[in-house]
Amino acid sequence: MQQIQRGKTIQGNLVEDPKQIQTQNGPMVVMTVAEQGQRFDRESRQYVDMDPTYYDVGISREKLGQNVMASVGKGDRVSVTGNYAVEPYVSKAGEPGLNHRIWAEDVGASMQFNEVQVAPRPERGADREAAGWGVQGQEANASGLSPQEQAGVDALQQDPQGPELAGPSR
Repeated sequence: MQQIQRGKTIQGNLVEDPKQIQTQNGPMVVMTVAEQGQRFDRESRQYVDMDPTYYDVGISREKLGQNVMASVGKGDRVSVTGNYAVEPYVSKAGEPGLNHRIWAEDVGASMQFNEVQVAPRPERGADREAAGWGVQGQEANASGLSPQEQAGVDALQQDPQGPELAGPSR
């Protein structure tokens, strides 16, 4: 019997480079993530490593799959969020086991353990609006700030101490 859990997030290391495969429904990226768990041993009063849990991850979203293929590889630490399914099986040797699968909604590279380079985003103002960012119709000045943002900056430059507040602070 298969159990499905929506919105599960795991963190672990890639066992091998992601691969693109062809399925009946089109191309898809697959990868295996090993999640290392720990448990507290009351006798030794220390955390001990458990055997890793291996997850087969499937990525059917084209843009996500392209980004994963271009960004991560064997050994990299990643976080994967998606729909999780676990299904029992019996091996050829007769031993029971569990298949852990996640259909990825999102994949993120760990910024603590991986070298990550983030692509620059459009600056504030017209370039940002052209790229579909921010409030439409606000013109940016030379500093790239909206008129409301520039007014706040101007007020701070005129009085760096800030406005006088009446009454006690909370």
